[in-house]
Amino acid sequence: MALGNARAAIESGQAKRVLVVVPEIGSAQLNFRDRHSHFSLGDGCCALLLEARECCRAKRWHKILDQRLVSLYSNNIANQFGVLGRCNPDTLYAEDKWLQQRSGARFNELEPLVTTFANAWLSDIGLAPENIAAIWLQQSSWALNQRIGTAFLKERLSEQSLPSIMQTYGDLASAGALACFHLHKEALAPGEQGILLVFGSGYNLGCMRLEAEILSKP
Repeated sequence: MALGNARAAIESGQAKRVLVVVPEIGSAQLNFRDRHSHFSLGDGCCALLLEARECCRAKRWHKILDQRLVSLYSNNIANQFGVLGRCNPDTLYAEDKWLQQRSGARFNELEPLVTTFANAWLSDIGLAPENIAAIWLQQSSWALNQRIGTAFLKERLSEQSLPSIMQTYGDLASAGALACFHLHKEALAPGEQGILLVFGSGYNLGCMRLEAEILSKP
């Protein structure tokens, strides 16, 4: 997760400010002849600025409290070779040049992995799900996100605590959670905490706990 590397660079003193840019060209990966992998991946890009506390000039900002990253091998959602390798005209449209997804992989594998991973992380840092005011999830599936959000928020599940941008932008892959955070971060009151939670093919999972702050110095 690029944000994790940027945070490490700032905490180690290697940098005072880091610009993280997350581009996604999802539409180029879609095989419209395969119903299992033909979903609404879109194109988008997000940019976030991470700063050391003493450099921050924003009136409203979010402090990174902690994070956890993990990679678990799975070939059930994967781009086997990649669209950038489509140079041979004889294999231009071969299946391995497109994103592939086995039927049910999102719900049968990814959803329990995400909820187990994130709940274990919260338990390790001694934080109950009730302490989380909002979750900004990867925008890959409304139904999947509802199931993940319910596991965390239970009866507190709402459009404010689990915002969605899929109805407007579709699935922006790794840029989706960051775009969702950008568009809905103002709902977090100062002192409240939220979770940025991304997951994707591979499987790669990342959690980052944020706290809303207001700059006190002039």
